[in-house]
Amino acid sequence: MEENSTPLISFSDADIRGGDVTVIYGLDMQVYPGQIVYIVGKVGSGKTSIFRAITAEHKLLKGAGQVCGYDLTKIRAKDIPYLRRKIGVVFQDFQLLMDRSVEENLLFVLKATGWKDASAIRKRIDEVLEAVGMTTKAHKMPHQLSGGEQQRIAIARAILNNPALILADEPTGNLDEETAEGILQLLQQINREQGTAIVMVTHNRSICQRYPGRVFERILQGDFMMTLKQRYDGILGYFRDNVPIAESELHFDSPYQLLVAVMLSAQCTDKRVNMTTPALFSAYPTPEALAAASFEDVFELIRSISYPNSKAKHLIGMAQKLMAEFGGQVPTDIDALMTLPGVGRKTANVVASITWGEPVIAVDTHVFRVARRLGLSRGTTPRAVELDLERHTPAELRPIAHHWLILHGRYVCTALKPHCSDCPLTAWCKEYGNRQ
Repeated sequence: MEENSTPLISFSDADIRGGDVTVIYGLDMQVYPGQIVYIVGKVGSGKTSIFRAITAEHKLLKGAGQVCGYDLTKIRAKDIPYLRRKIGVVFQDFQLLMDRSVEENLLFVLKATGWKDASAIRKRIDEVLEAVGMTTKAHKMPHQLSGGEQQRIAIARAILNNPALILADEPTGNLDEETAEGILQLLQQINREQGTAIVMVTHNRSICQRYPGRVFERILQGDFMMTLKQRYDGILGYFRDNVPIAESELHFDSPYQLLVAVMLSAQCTDKRVNMTTPALFSAYPTPEALAAASFEDVFELIRSISYPNSKAKHLIGMAQKLMAEFGGQVPTDIDALMTLPGVGRKTANVVASITWGEPVIAVDTHVFRVARRLGLSRGTTPRAVELDLERHTPAELRPIAHHWLILHGRYVCTALKPHCSDCPLTAWCKEYGNRQ
C-alpha cells in the first residue's frame, strides 16, 4: 500500500443523500490500494450508508468524491454498472440466488458483467472456488451449505472480476465465532496475495485488534455519520451544562462604552483594550464629549491600540453621528448601528446582543475559526458562518453562544496550537475526528 498513490476511495467534506434524507455530513475518507480499512460503529449508526455512497447508490450532494477513478459528482447513470464491476461486495446475509447452484450463481455474475467465452468462464469459476477452498461445492445448492460455506461462495463471487476493492458489510455477523475467524482469515489472505483493498463495516471492535488495519471510528470522535443537529445539540448542550455564565471580557458601564470598546478591540486583545479605555472614558464620558474631541487627543489616548489612526477617526465620526442623527443614544437597530463610522456587522451584533439581548451571533476571528473546526459551519466568510450558526442555534442561546465560542477559541481552540488534549468538545469536533 502506498499512500502517495492515487486513492481508490476519496471523499472530502462530502454530504451524502439517501432518498430524501441527508444521511452523512462532511465525510472525509481515503482508502488506498492494498489497504484494509474498518468502518466501526454501533448498529444503526449509518455505516452501511457509506457503502451505498461508494457504489453510487446514494448521491453526493456537496463536497468531492471519487471511487475507482469515477467522480461521484459527475457520474452518469449508464456508468454506474461499470463502477460497480470494479468493486466486489460481500453481504452479511450472503445474498446468493437460492434457486441456483454455486456454479450457476457465479456464472450469472460473469455473464451479467460481459463474459462470453465459455472456457474463460469455466476457468475463472474454478479459480475463485479454489481461492476460497470450495472446489468441491460447485454443484451444491445454497441451502445445502453451512453459513460459513455460503459466505465463502459470496467472497468467491466478489472476486470474480479481480476487483481492486472489496466492500464487506458485517461479513461475520451471521456466523459463529469459529466460522467467522475462517472468513476473516480468508479476506486477509485475499488482501495479502492479490493486493485487493478491503473496506469492512463492523460493530465488533475486537476484529480490528486481531486483524490490524486502518480504523475509521468516529462515533466518539466527531463521527462523520453525525447529523448536524446532533453536533449542535452536543456542543451547545455541553456549554449550557458546564458554562452557564459566559460574558464579554471587555470592561464597560453603558452601551456607549461597550460600542467604543468593541470598535477598539478589532484585531486587538481585550486585555490591551481594557488597559486603554479607563483614560479614554474619563476624558470623554459621553458621545457629546467624544464628538467634540480632536483627532490628536484621541490618538494619544489609544496609540497603544492596533491601527490607532483609523480608530481615532472612526471613534470621533461615530460620536458625531450619534449626536447628529440619534440624539446621542446608541441605536438599538443593527442596521442603524452599521451606519456608524467604523461599525461593521460584527461590532453591531456584539453591541445588540450584549446590550439588548438580540438573538444574533457576532462572528470574529475566534468564532469563525472555532465554528469551522468543530463542523458547525463550512462557510468561507464571516457572514456565511453567522447565518449557519444562527440557523441552527436556538434564539435564546445565541447571545451567550457568541461568548462560548469566542472564549473557547481564545483559551482552548487557539489559532496556531489548539489544545485538543484539554478540549471537552472532541466528541463532536469534526476536525479532531478527521485527524484521528
